Amino acid sequence: MAKPIRFLVVVPTHRPIVAQPTIDKIRESLTYPSDFVQLDGSRSKEHALNHALVNFLDASRHTIYCTVDDDLILPLNWQHFVACAFDRVDNLGICGLDLAGTEIGNGVMADGMKAPMLPVADILFRDTVGIQNVAGACMSMPTAIAKQIGQYPLAGDGRKYHLEEDSWRCHRCISLGYRYGYVHNPNGIVTLLKHLDDPQYTEKKHADIQNWLKNPTMEGR
Repeated sequence: MAKPIRFLVVVPTHRPIVAQPTIDKIRESLTYPSDFVQLDGSRSKEHALNHALVNFLDASRHTIYCTVDDDLILPLNWQHFVACAFDRVDNLGICGLDLAGTEIGNGVMADGMKAPMLPVADILFRDTVGIQNVAGACMSMPTAIAKQIGQYPLAGDGRKYHLEEDSWRCHRCISLGYRYGYVHNPNGIVTLLKHLDDPQYTEKKHADIQNWLKNPTMEGR
């Protein structure tokens, strides 16, 4: 008998006062049995997610691990389509919610929009392997695969913003023999907000992005 579906949904935030209303909406959007964890992301998002992977994700309890940024408004019943994607799409290791439909969403997906949205049984799925990694804004994985992908190794390197974190996870995913892509939700589009960051964080984020772009490799860091 199949194990009942239960999500662990993790939202890291470095700006809880500004983002709290949005985080509350993420919690309210849950329609499947779920554990919801809001974590301090002030050190870095990746540090918080490593903590969640080790201390909150329980293979005996959770079937799907989902990380969501603190600036997303998710469409109705989004968990259903994520769960269906893992059930319908062979060897699916990472599933994102399709972000197309807004200027910000289209920009985040970038080349991923070149992948066609194709029917798989009763859902629509965009396979972006070899085209573009799944955006880290909303990323789901079966628990066993999340454990295989493991902790992000550069979370403690002093950066607060890791531009490459989503591509690293997707690379790990395909190296383990799995696929990734986006599932369509017919109930609506994902809304990406622009929360105001304090100047110090904005400056550090810009510096961290430039740090990565000058040496875009995991080696020697």
